[in-house]
Amino acid sequence: MTEFDKQLAEDWGAAATHSDYSRDESIRYRVGDAIYIGTIIWIAAPSDSRVEWHEPLPLRYIVERDDWTSFPDVVYSAYILTSEQEEQVLVKCPYCGGNHYRGMIEYCPSAAFVKNA
Repeated sequence: MTEFDKQLAEDWGAAATHSDYSRDESIRYRVGDAIYIGTIIWIAAPSDSRVEWHEPLPLRYIVERDDWTSFPDVVYSAYILTSEQEEQVLVKCPYCGGNHYRGMIEYCPSAAFVKNA
């Protein structure tokens, strides 16, 4: 564990052993009504709140917002919109001339028609 990791664990809590996303992954997420893109720098495991009478804290993603040099955002799973790797991209279909999500062109009805001709 690096000194930086030790500092993050001290500030945010122990590292999570399992999560849907990973450190250094770029994500789109919501804070209030705004949507941001940032990089996950720490994933804090669920833990008891440090404030008396508060509910336990769920898994939290500590995120450095892109183009932002202030305090990192604390993001819960429900507020993560998508991982940058998961973002769908439309590409032009060579069979019908329309647009389909990447990897879905083979399912175009026109592709089936062309293959059977």
